[in-house]
Amino acid sequence: DEAEINTALGAADAVILCPGTYWINNPISMASNKTLLGGGAGCVIKIRDSKDADLKMIVNSDTEAGNDHIVIKNLKLDGNKANNADGVQSGIILVKVAPSDSTPGCKIEDCFIENFRNSGIMLSSSSNNTISGNIQRDASYGIALVTASNNTITGNTCQGNTNGGIGLFSSSSHNAISGSGFFHKRHIAILSRGFSVGHCSCPPYQS
Repeated sequence: DEAEINTALGAADAVILCPGTYWINNPISMASNKTLLGGGAGCVIKIRDSKDADLKMIVNSDTEAGNDHIVIKNLKLDGNKANNADGVQSGIILVKVAPSDSTPGCKIEDCFIENFRNSGIMLSSSSNNTISGNIQRDASYGIALVTASNNTITGNTCQGNTNGGIGLFSSSSHNAISGSGFFHKRHIAILSRGFSVGHCSCPPYQS
């Protein structure tokens, strides 16, 4: 179903997915000024059984010059790792989304993201992005920032990820994390310089 979604994103600024399950074999690619909306947990984008190869579910279209003004909202993303024994499958992987601090990047809001063999959400070399109100579970890292600065992570729940709820790596700085709950053996995995954390909860881990 990714071909139909990509075609729709090429033709329209905003694509609204109706409730149902959308099976994918290849990434959904988002250019600048594009919005992908769903109807909540009943609107599922899922990796096919036995893909068993590397796959990033949602990516930005230009990882060299970068993209901006991307919105991903109110979707359920399912990595289907129980039926994929090999490969590195990831959820939302954005590279150079708002590569400068003066341009709004992306908003990832109110999504359910689960069952990925790698990260649920990763921002790389990206700034001025907002990740808010998401429920993320059962991945390697729930949310990972790599050389990513001046991003806001607020109101998320990260649960049951093997390596940690939020990881900040490779000179990520000046990121604000607030209002989030972590249910892990490792709550916030790595915190880089220049971060701020407020009003987060880390209750005892329960498997």
